[in-house]
Amino acid sequence: MKKILYALNILVLLSCNQQEDKYSMPAEWEKQDAVWLGWQADSTLGFYPVVREMIKTLTPKVTVKIAFDSDSLMQTAKSYLKRQQVDTSNIKFYVMPGDRYWIRDNGAAFLVNSNGELGVADFGWNHYGFPQFMKEKYNNNQDSINKYLNKRLLSMTKSGTVDSLMAVAEGAKIFKTTVVAEGGNIEVNGKGTLIVCKAAMKNRNPDLTKEFMESEFKKVGTVAVFTVQHNSNQVKLTK
Repeated sequence: MKKILYALNILVLLSCNQQEDKYSMPAEWEKQDAVWLGWQADSTLGFYPVVREMIKTLTPKVTVKIAFDSDSLMQTAKSYLKRQQVDTSNIKFYVMPGDRYWIRDNGAAFLVNSNGELGVADFGWNHYGFPQFMKEKYNNNQDSINKYLNKRLLSMTKSGTVDSLMAVAEGAKIFKTTVVAEGGNIEVNGKGTLIVCKAAMKNRNPDLTKEFMESEFKKVGTVAVFTVQHNSNQVKLTK
């Protein structure tokens, strides 16, 4: 179930207020207008039947938007959904090169202002953890590690542009930062409090200070102040 949830990147719309235009990150449980999914290229991993049922459940209520690494993969997915008798009338398809199925991690972190206008916190992206994963997968065989790492390097790098491509597709205002963050590491309450995993932030941003990351989170419209919880593995950011 955890893998399924990480595939989602939820687009949230709030009610309008013409007096303010400050962007902020809404809570995940607020009203949803659409749900973004990424499509796995490898059909042997067994994800397709699960994604199919997710789409069937979601489309009567919200628009489903799916990002694909290539046009050929998109066409393959359309054929699969048609064979599975999935109604695609409430699905939008996009080619957004990158090899991340878990689009919640590298996809857009959506913001919204009181007028209902969309923004995107465009975080940086790197390959933290992947080299170690390759070492374990190939039992420290450096030849195999280099071969498959180089094979995927370009598409992995392109994964870092998916959030900005989503912003363009939605006509959203972009708030860019060099701080690296993954969507699955962000929890917000929609009222100015954000909790992130301290270990993930430090590992993805080893050269950045807490103060700098705090200022960047504020700049992109998420929260106001860093407070470190010393007795846990989290960094809590509060208004």
